[in-house]
Amino acid sequence: MRLTAVLGSQMGWRVVWISRDSIQSTRAYCEQNGLVLSDVYADPTYDTYNQLGLKSVPYVIAIRADGSVERVWRGRIDTAQQASMSA
Repeated sequence: MRLTAVLGSQMGWRVVWISRDSIQSTRAYCEQNGLVLSDVYADPTYDTYNQLGLKSVPYVIAIRADGSVERVWRGRIDTAQQASMSA
């Protein structure tokens, strides 16, 4: 996944994926796309889904080391949003 490579290795972010799909389906997707399973949370509970506001896919949240939310991007990531993330 190009976005993971840019944010993770080039910018030093820790990228954590949350999948609404089943664990089995998510595992297969991760294996096909080279995602590290320990960085993926699959099949969240309904309460977790609502607390995180996972209505748009994808949903990217930049969180500071102190736990505060820096910025949120919702929906499909286009080149302008990717440039914004890199800034």
